[in-house]
This record gives sequence, C-alpha cells and structure tokens, in this order.
Amino acid sequence: GTLIEELPFLRFDIEIENESMQIQSFLFGGYNLENALAASSVGMYFGLNKDEIKQGIEQYIPKNGRSQILKTAYNELIIDAYNANPSSMQVSLESFARSKALSKLYILGDMLELGSYSETEHQKIIDKLVELGASQVYLVGYCFAKTKYPTTFKSFLSIQECKLYLQNHRILNHQILLKASHGIHLENILDVL
Repeated sequence: GTLIEELPFLRFDIEIENESMQIQSFLFGGYNLENALAASSVGMYFGLNKDEIKQGIEQYIPKNGRSQILKTAYNELIIDAYNANPSSMQVSLESFARSKALSKLYILGDMLELGSYSETEHQKIIDKLVELGASQVYLVGYCFAKTKYPTTFKSFLSIQECKLYLQNHRILNHQILLKASHGIHLENILDVL
C-alpha cells in the first residue's frame, strides 16, 4: 500500500487481485495505513473481493474518541482520546505536525499507567513537541505538569480547570488534536471547542 494523504483523512493506493485501486477512508494519520492494509489482508483471506474490501474500509467511521474527526461550529477536532502510550502519542504528534492547517492547537492529557517511566516519557513528549515546532499546546494532568515545558505551553492539573479556561478563552478556526489516556476525560471539553 502507498500513502497518498493522511490528513484530514487517510487516502492510499493498494493492489488487490493484481489491480491497483485508491481507497479514501475516514481514518486519519499515516500510522493507520498499516491497520487498513491489515484489514484488507483479512478481507482477502476470508474471500471478499476488491470492491467489498474498498467499500468496507471507506464506510468505516471511527467513534468513541478513537481516531475521530469532528467539525464543530468553530473548529475541526481530531479526537484520539481513548488511549495513549508513548509510541501512539509520538505518531499522533508527528502526523498532526504535518497538517497544513494554518492554526493548530495540541490538547494533550497524561498517559496513565506508565509507572516509574512516567516522568521520562512525558518529558520526551514535551521534547518532541518542541522539536516539531509546536507553539500552541495545552497540557492536562499531573504528569505533564511536572515536566519542563516552554512558557508558551499552558498546563492544567484537571480537565475541569482546562474547560474553565476554554470557556473564558474561546478557540476559533483551529485544527485541534486531542490525545490522552481515557482516564483524563478529554471528551468533557468537546462542547467548548
């Protein structure tokens, strides 16, 4: 499979039954290409033809905050707030950094259950954001609060604190990435974005 486009939605070329075809999905991020190719392979294994495979991938719409894109009256949200670990966070950030949107905001919540690695891994995410040139970043949770982050980043200890800030400082015309472990409950701020 060959990646053509990854944001807002993944589009790729694939060869099935010796025929090349383009698939336009409702997934985002180049990292979902592997998932789509795996799904295609499973489909072929179970005897689906190329049209059934294309249709199956193109009609799948992610829900529950798993790789979901939501357009609100004010912004375009990329919601990946179901789970977060260091590797999934890194690929989400890299993918979002490649977006051509003029105004981008990263809203990132703690990656939970990392144990003794937590401090190091959260700092690595901050370092990655700096390396990617991210300027508008909101961090939510105690783990991110303990990191050394640039003064341009904002840190909130809880989702309630973040929500209050957003209610008083509305974000308009941005593409916003929301990524965190489910326990941070980033979904609670969707109504103010």
